Amino acid sequence: MATPPSPAGPPDLRDSLQDAIERMPDGFCLIDRHWKFRYVNAAAEAVLQRPREALLGRGVWDEFPEALALGLRQEFQRAVDAGQATSVEVYYEPFDVWIEANAQPTGTGLAVYFRDITARKKRELSLRASEERLRVLSTTTSDVVWEWNLSDDSLSWNEGIETVLGYRREAIDPTIDFRRTSIHPDDASRVSVGLSRSLAGGDAAWADEYRFRRADGSYAHVYDRARILRNAEGEPLRVMGGLSDVSERKRAETQMLRAQRLESIGTLAGGMAHDLNNVLAPILLSLEVLREVSPDPMALGLIDTIQHSARRGADLVAQVLSFARGVEGERAPVPVIHLVDDVRRLLLETFPKSIVVRTDVDEEVWDVHGDRTQLHQVLMNLCVNARDAMPKGGVLAITAGNRVLDDLYVEQHPGTTPGPYVFIQVEDTGTGMTEAVRERLFEPFFTTKPAGMGSGLGLPTSLAIVNSHGGVMDVYTELDRGTAFKVYLPARTVSTRRPAPEPRAPLPRGHGELVLLVDDEEHVRTVARRTLEHYGYRVLTAANGAEAVALFASHIAESPVVLTDMTMPVMDGPSAIIAMRALDPDVRVIGSSGLGPDGEHARALGAALTHFVPKPYTAEHLLRTLREVIDEWS
Repeated sequence: MATPPSPAGPPDLRDSLQDAIERMPDGFCLIDRHWKFRYVNAAAEAVLQRPREALLGRGVWDEFPEALALGLRQEFQRAVDAGQATSVEVYYEPFDVWIEANAQPTGTGLAVYFRDITARKKRELSLRASEERLRVLSTTTSDVVWEWNLSDDSLSWNEGIETVLGYRREAIDPTIDFRRTSIHPDDASRVSVGLSRSLAGGDAAWADEYRFRRADGSYAHVYDRARILRNAEGEPLRVMGGLSDVSERKRAETQMLRAQRLESIGTLAGGMAHDLNNVLAPILLSLEVLREVSPDPMALGLIDTIQHSARRGADLVAQVLSFARGVEGERAPVPVIHLVDDVRRLLLETFPKSIVVRTDVDEEVWDVHGDRTQLHQVLMNLCVNARDAMPKGGVLAITAGNRVLDDLYVEQHPGTTPGPYVFIQVEDTGTGMTEAVRERLFEPFFTTKPAGMGSGLGLPTSLAIVNSHGGVMDVYTELDRGTAFKVYLPARTVSTRRPAPEPRAPLPRGHGELVLLVDDEEHVRTVARRTLEHYGYRVLTAANGAEAVALFASHIAESPVVLTDMTMPVMDGPSAIIAMRALDPDVRVIGSSGLGPDGEHARALGAALTHFVPKPYTAEHLLRTLREVIDEWS
């Protein structure tokens, strides 16, 4: 065995040092100034795949000529000339290995330490290839792809953060704090704990479903799944994930669960109704007999109380059965004009004088085919809710007229089919509702009224009656500004009082005029844009008032006609109109809202807003209003 030059010191120390060099896991060799091997330890034999006897005294570049092409001789020579250590990583093809070498100049040449790092390099190359695939994927997927570097807590996003959630990437805090603070507070703890457990537990993947805040402040339901990339020791280095917006799926699931609850309650109500009515019927019948045989005033008062309670119980049973099972009554032609007039007279007699009741019914309104009693119940339920929403008084307006629903409305409002309908609206100027209340509005037994003031069945019953008549019901509300319920019922195509509606005149077409369409509902923007373009208009779209003002400013020379919703995030309709009027006092504006032209937003603009299309609008109403505005300003 060759021995290295003896270090100074006692013999036992020299032996210990030689033994340590032989036992070290790294390769070690001494090379003289003529590039010849002077010492090779056992680990070096394994890496170089030669016995030391075949190497000692032989030239390095003679034994391993392929290393010359790797630039090792030049690098080692620079280390000798400069008297400084050097470190290199090279791939040596004859052995199919990666080698890391550290060379330290000595008085007689070089001391070289080296090791086989093939396994590590393969992991690094595999990781790099995986990351590259993920980066390529992030540019082709419609999901939101994110990457978290745990070494510095930096966070990066692909373009999906802009298209799906509305953020501008350059405006996002590039740290993990942005993601943490964007998760809904009710979900944040669960998501954080779950991801932390996956990181600490050695998992390769993690997934969860939660709510993530959009740029406009609303929350999207997202499904998030991620891969956890680790080093050789299993420590997490990066987390690469992808968010999918599953809001529509969650909405469908909610509707399905609601339908299942209704079905369950309907089954329960069907079984209970018969028995409950049998319990109440003899009570009501007996009370009339007791009234005749009991002249005592106190007894008569108790009889009135019992009778009132029994009738209320019977009404509740009927309401449960109506909304849950779609009870069918006797169907016959119902003149809507008389129906509204009956309700108006009842309201004037019973509602507080602080509530002004207004009706506006088209004299030529068509009949509907249905149960007059049930339709009367629908209107009364809506009016009672309107009254309760105006404890300090206000205006309750009932409107009725004819509508011919076309494909545009049908696309905006699933559940309808094109054709003639009777439109009935009940609108109040009351407190309005939050979005959370609106989402639960038609749930059975859900009520915001104090205990004992409401059963939570009025609106579910009304919706069930309308649906059983082949109609639909919509609600539009603004907190502290009011609520409008819109009911569409199929009209009788053959009326006993008047002929069926005549065919409509052709819809007016555009001639390349530019329209700026502003609405925060993407589905409304898409359908309305497609309709306007079909009828000859050029269309720009904006999701809020701020986008609309920017687009208007960049196209002001073309004098676009503006069709804008009144209630939107970021900047609402009235604010956007004011900003656009500052740029062009003659801007042509058509307002749109579910609360009608007398709503608070429209009143805030005064007489300047002269054209209005109530939502949901038909193609005919939209196109004729648009043509009217353009012709007026031509």
